[in-house]
Amino acid sequence: MAQSSVLFAAAKIKMKQSKAISSNDIARLIEADGFDSAKQVLVDIGFMPTTQDDYEIFADKYVSSACSYLEKYSPFPTLSNVLLFPYDAHNLKVLFKARLLGVEPNYLYNCGTVPLQKLKHAILNHHYGILPHAFKVCMLELEKLSVTGIAPYVIDAMIDRACYALLMEQAQAFGNPNVIEYVEKKMVFINIMMALRLQQMHKPQDMLVDLLLDSKRISKQRIISHYAALHQLQSQLHLVDKDFAEAFAKYNHGQYSLANVEKEADNSLLKIFKKVKFQSLHIDALMLYALTTQRQAAALRLVMAAKQSGASVEDIKERMRNIHA
Repeated sequence: MAQSSVLFAAAKIKMKQSKAISSNDIARLIEADGFDSAKQVLVDIGFMPTTQDDYEIFADKYVSSACSYLEKYSPFPTLSNVLLFPYDAHNLKVLFKARLLGVEPNYLYNCGTVPLQKLKHAILNHHYGILPHAFKVCMLELEKLSVTGIAPYVIDAMIDRACYALLMEQAQAFGNPNVIEYVEKKMVFINIMMALRLQQMHKPQDMLVDLLLDSKRISKQRIISHYAALHQLQSQLHLVDKDFAEAFAKYNHGQYSLANVEKEADNSLLKIFKKVKFQSLHIDALMLYALTTQRQAAALRLVMAAKQSGASVEDIKERMRNIHA
């Protein structure tokens, strides 16, 4: 049950923060000698009981537990949806495409707003009444389009647009300027990264029409019209976020990879809440807690996947995002 006191919520969440994954924990994982040693580190730091466990399941639980706390103790219980809707979107994409292909779905999360089993049932039976409205409308439209065939990237794009419509609706209903800024900046970053990737793959401009989100800060039409010369968006990007704009400029000068630009985008989103880091009585401190928890789990997943694939310590460090503001 949601509480009316930010002080009460802050006290409850501070107890949870004492058990959070630390930068030292991630450093130990990175330095571990292989995947099995990294799993032992997870046991040693109390993240999971034994090395026989699936770290992915515990990473999901880590995020869902944090967001459940936010929902339970925050005066604004729906605040957690801003972080959890993207997990629903991911699961809908995977489940829908798996059904169309007649294969078993992989890489599903257990920490969305809709329980995974209910999502599976909805996709299997083509019944979407349990979904938030934008997702429901999107999935019904996808069902119609799938009759004559639909490209996987269009499925992804349509579900993403529904997801970010929900995120913006949630942020505006909450009325917090930092949460609104978080969603708006994230939409810009996603669009720019999409355009850069398509440009790198020499894909036609027309593909952007189906893929870009409806961002207010830099319109999709503007990005499409500048597709052949994206560097011309530099000044407008600087107004959105100067750190991301600088990373974008370095990419255009051959000094940064796309992975570097994406990393700066993620770090910039975390910086939005930096000013409330030590203001435990501010509602944004609760958002920061859930967001950093999400980042910690993502960092853990990144390291473990890299260890499993045999990546070097240097490669892992290069890809790491900030896990604290």
